[in-house]
Amino acid sequence: MKIHAIFGGKNPHPNWLVGGVPCAINIDDVGAVRRGGNKAAQALCTDVFATRDEFEWRGLGSIPDSALRLSDKYTDFDAELRFATKEEAIADHKACSCPEILRGEKTPPECKVFATGCTPETPLGSCMVSPEGACAAHYLYGRFRDTYAQAAE
Repeated sequence: MKIHAIFGGKNPHPNWLVGGVPCAINIDDVGAVRRGGNKAAQALCTDVFATRDEFEWRGLGSIPDSALRLSDKYTDFDAELRFATKEEAIADHKACSCPEILRGEKTPPECKVFATGCTPETPLGSCMVSPEGACAAHYLYGRFRDTYAQAAE
């Protein structure tokens, strides 16, 4: 069974809840999550957060019940309400295959603009914007960086 976290961390800060960045956890340690999870943490999360009716994920579209917001009890601390933020949809470049890559239908090298028009220095889609994006990680840390850099010259 793989554990995936909502709130993650890197050593020496272990994942206390399900998910996040891979982190070595000794399953016999006092901080290890047991079957049924950490009831105190679950209760706190239930108190502080509520599920959004829907959320617009870049590259994936709108997915119901897929994101959290602060619960009504904590609206005084909700920056979205306090500062009247506006959601602004930003579409990926038409040649970008980021939605297909995020859904696992394509790999980064199968995108027409990967490592040519779309690089970490000149990102065209959300998958290349940050180092954690699927395309950026493949470009920066994959064994293909030198191959694509030479091909572009």
